[in-house]
This record gives sequence, C-alpha cells and structure tokens, in this order.
Amino acid sequence: MIKNTLAKFVPAGLIFVLIIVLVAGLMVSLLSACATPAPGAGSESAALEDSGIPRIAVILPIAEITEEPVSADVMIGINRLAREFNGTIYGREETVEFGDEVGFTILVTEGLDNTHSNIDEVTERIRGFDPGQYDLVFGAGYHYMEPLRIIAEEEPDTLFVAVDSYGDSSEYENYMILEYSTANAAFLAGAVAAERFPGERLGFIGGMDLSFINEEFLDGFLAGVDYMDKQSGSRTAVLVDYVDNFGDYDTGYAMAVEMFDQGVRCIYQAAGYSGFGVLDAARDRGLWAIGVDTDQGLVMALDQAPYRHILSSTIKKWGNGVYLVGREFLTEGRLPRGTQVVGLAEDCADLAVNPYNAPILGDQLDTIEELKSMFVAGREPYAASSVPREQNVWKSLEEAQPAVEILTITVNAPILSPEIPAHYGPILQEAMSTEFHQVGLYRVIDSQQVDRLLAEINFSLDGVSEESTRLEVGRLVAAEAIVFVNLGGIGESVNIDFKLVDVETGLLIAASRETYPDFEILLDNLLPLIRQLK
Repeated sequence: MIKNTLAKFVPAGLIFVLIIVLVAGLMVSLLSACATPAPGAGSESAALEDSGIPRIAVILPIAEITEEPVSADVMIGINRLAREFNGTIYGREETVEFGDEVGFTILVTEGLDNTHSNIDEVTERIRGFDPGQYDLVFGAGYHYMEPLRIIAEEEPDTLFVAVDSYGDSSEYENYMILEYSTANAAFLAGAVAAERFPGERLGFIGGMDLSFINEEFLDGFLAGVDYMDKQSGSRTAVLVDYVDNFGDYDTGYAMAVEMFDQGVRCIYQAAGYSGFGVLDAARDRGLWAIGVDTDQGLVMALDQAPYRHILSSTIKKWGNGVYLVGREFLTEGRLPRGTQVVGLAEDCADLAVNPYNAPILGDQLDTIEELKSMFVAGREPYAASSVPREQNVWKSLEEAQPAVEILTITVNAPILSPEIPAHYGPILQEAMSTEFHQVGLYRVIDSQQVDRLLAEINFSLDGVSEESTRLEVGRLVAAEAIVFVNLGGIGESVNIDFKLVDVETGLLIAASRETYPDFEILLDNLLPLIRQLK
C-alpha cells in the first residue's frame, strides 16, 4: 500500500530510501538505554531460561564518545522482530513489551576499545555475559567476528552470528557470518557518477589497499563507470589512491584536494574517518563526493550542515539483515550453515536517495531505479565480486511482504488549539487508533508500547513534538507510517486536519481536513474520514 501510494510523488516509481541517522543527542540516549544490564538483570535471565521461550542476545559496540550507527540500525531490526514475534526487549533499566513469546536481551561492550585488534579483551567481556544461556547471540560489527568464533567452540548449544563480518564460516555448525555486500550499490554509484560526468575524471579514495575494500567498493564502482561509458560511448577516467589509514582525516583531505587539482569532478570514498576529509575537501572546492556505509549527506542535512556536495552514499542496512536472520531462526528454529551474503537484492545495501539529494540527482533517479531492478531480478550487468557468492536462503524484504500489505502505523497525540479542551486529545487519539484498525488495512502500534520504547531510549514526550523527531521515533518502533493530527476550533465548530506520513521517506502519503458542528459529530464521522486516505 505505501509503495503504490508514494509512486504518485516520486519520479518513475522510485521509492525514497531514507535512513534516519540519529543525531548526537539522540544517539547518547540510545547508548545509555542499551548499556549492560544492571545488577538486578540476572533474575530476568533466569526467568527467561525457566520459561522455555527463545532467548536472543544482541551485543552492541557502543562507546562513550563515538557514534555507532550500526548499533542504532540493528536495534531497529530487533524492534521489528520483537513486534512481529510478540517478544520483550530487556534493556538496562526498562523493558519494551510486545508479548511474552521471545526474549531479547541487549548487551553492550561499553568502555572497551572495540577494534578487531582487541580480540582478547572483547572475548572476555562476552564471556562475562554468560552467552551459553541464550539460544542465539548477535554481535553487531566486525570486531566481534573472532571473539564470537572462539566462544562458539566453547558454547556448542548456542548459535552465534557475526554481523557485518567477512570470511568463511562453513566449517562451524553454530557460528555464522552475516556479510553485507555493497558491491552492487558501488556499481550504482559508479554508474551515476559516470552518467553525470561523462568523459571526465572521477576519483576513488580507499582507507587501505585491501582486498575487502577493492572487492566491495572499488571493483563495483569501476564496473559501474564502465557500464555507463558503454551506454553513452564515453571514456571516463578514474584516479585511484589509498590513505593507508582509516583514521587520518588530514591525509584524506589533502589527497582529495590533489585529485580535484587534477581535474577530478567527483570522488567516491571508502576510507572510514579519513573519508570525512574527502567529503570536506569536496565541500570546500565546490565539487562532489559519494559517501559510504551510512547516508552521509542526510546526516549533514539533518545537522543543518552543508550537504549539497554529497551526491549520494552507498549504505548498509544492518537492521534489515538482522531481521532476516532472526526471522529465519524464529520460524525455522535453525540457521543455515556457512557465511550468508546479503546486499542490494535483499534490501540490506543500497545507494542512498533521500528528500535532500533527490532534487540534485534529478533524472538520474530513473537510472538508479532501472539498475536496481536489474540486480533485484538477478540480471546483474557485471560480476559483483571475485569471491563466489553463496546461495542465500532469504528472499528480499520486499519479496517477503504479503500480497495485501498491512500498513503499520502509530497515531500521535493530537496537537490542540487553545480553544479545544485538553481532554479531547486522548479521546481523539484512542478513537482514531480504533478506527484505523477497523478499516482493515492498518495495524496500529499501541501507544503504550510506543511510550515504553520512548522511556527505554530516554526520550520524553515533551521532547518529541517536532515532526522530524517523531519520524525518527516511528522508525525505532518499526512503524511504516505516522498519523499527525491537529484539532482546532471556530466558535462551537471543530476542524480536524490530519496527514499520513511515510516514516522512511518523510513524504506525505495522504491527508484529510474537515470541519464539524461539534466534537461528538466529529467522532461519529472519523471512520469515513479515515477511509478517504486509502
């Protein structure tokens, strides 16, 4: 339903993929909410063990200073699993309850140097979580890859999943690597850059000259440039260089400036923190860059920083991959053996399109959509990687949707004008939730569940009145749309103005506005009013 409706607003049916990246203050709230369980949390683990229900642990790499977008995105996938499988999420201070059929426990290696080189300390911290008490354990980030492999040998009755890692895990029965391939998204980036600057110079700056960087980012980008050159008859040159460090902002900046001085128009960076230097060099030179992993242009736009120099970003959707794995485990009671690779076809990687860069991309939105459809259909215009791709057992999220899509929504508390009695607000909110459910096309998230999740991540309701923040909250509770309501008064009459907004894109799906003689008549007419939105 959402995708068909949004097609009216988006060129050539392209659906905006809006990854809402939590801004610094929100991220800090999430960090504290997901921290290691308090001393009293042992009783929760014992209760889960006695209940016989599936027990899933999620280990997050949250540090006190650096932001970890992988943690925020993984939690979105966990929230979706908890809602769909009637589970409860156990944090440090609060629980988020959708039911009592699955238990999700959030664990954090907070205070550690969460790097792949710090294997021993990370392994000891995970041992301290007593991972053998869980049926399935996710570790969110490549730095958990080796610690989880070690512990999997010690705990043969628990399944372990290393999220966003790489390598071969086929020899293990209870240890699986979930690898996110961005090669196809990098192909899209190369095709878009070559179409925009045919016959000119492009650049690629990697953090280090590693096979992983080359296969996942550089090879795809070059293939995309070559593909578009063949379509247009152009010869576009690509300069390639490496910082030799993922944490050297200054060298990244200087290297990008040197490339721009050689006539490069757009640089695709896959260089970690060094890549921020590349992005800033593009900004300062008035030229272009393509980001990596998260929607870096959107992050800057939401922070009210310059963003128009970022054409797009190749992004990983960590939460979608975790959702696919969790769904497999909870429906089948097992996981496939060996490394599983997810990417663009499974909606776990993409080239970012959002309301800020869509006007910049313009007609290239059609190109992106056309090429994406080829990958999703299995008609790949090039070999995504020199590493053989294992057969994936999961369909993409889009393919897995039911034939008749039920739109999951959250109905916000109405905004009341001064003329409207305060008690009308909760009455109207409850009535609208009931009527949306009655229409039969909507699954309404209970407002108490939303409030509990808000409390879990240290939100206060007073702090989420801004529409943009509400959309962030909607995504955290795995809603697909949010209803915004305004109730005003003119004499004895009341007028209602409400709109249905897509959480991922921020785009308006539908809206209704009516005036009624009094509040009771408005309530009596809510159902036909809501049906106008279909």
